[in-house]
Amino acid sequence: MTESVSHDYVTIQCVCCGYTLKVPVYCGNRFCGICHSQRQKRVRNRINWLIKNRPFVRGTMLKHLTLTVRNHQDLAQMVKHLVRSFRRLRQRAYFKKHVVGGAFVIEITEKGHGWHAHIHCVIQAFRIEWQIIRNLWRQCTGGSTGVDIRNRSAVSCIQYLTKYISKSDLPIDLQSVASDALKNYRLFNPFGSWFAINKQYVHPPSRCPKCRALNSYLPWDIIFGAWHG
Repeated sequence: MTESVSHDYVTIQCVCCGYTLKVPVYCGNRFCGICHSQRQKRVRNRINWLIKNRPFVRGTMLKHLTLTVRNHQDLAQMVKHLVRSFRRLRQRAYFKKHVVGGAFVIEITEKGHGWHAHIHCVIQAFRIEWQIIRNLWRQCTGGSTGVDIRNRSAVSCIQYLTKYISKSDLPIDLQSVASDALKNYRLFNPFGSWFAINKQYVHPPSRCPKCRALNSYLPWDIIFGAWHG
């Protein structure tokens, strides 16, 4: 309750029917439990669009790939190592040959044994060998072997990536540390052929929940000022 009281909101109003809605102002904390619902919605829309508009390549399937590195006390260094290692993996010939494209999110947890970071990917790929990816990941990370690959439906892929990017179960006293460590990283990233497709994405228009008008919201202070003219 304390967190919700201290959070800033802005009131917006539909210019067609007058319906008002309070929406949270992004506070800069990527693990904020109040902000995460809006982030979850945006990411779900984008992932859904990418999967529906992925290139048709015969023989490819959607898969959920999870990559981890060893626990570390320095979260910033750990995330840097994780992202760099995944970049190296994507540059390997086997990965480039078998993976058409995909998108990934970063998940961070802390269970009392040091920070733990994961990369969760949805990939469009041909049949790939777990053992080969595991060996490549060990080479790219300098010893980590945390690799899991599973075939998934489009619906499952959307649910998994949305779940991990919107998780906000870190203790409040650790959220600011984790958010600062991720300051220079995007939590959702397309790669391969999906990177070019992502550039074509257009944000869906907002719709008033009462009158169903499109893009009809304006900040309350603008409407209020105009009304007093």
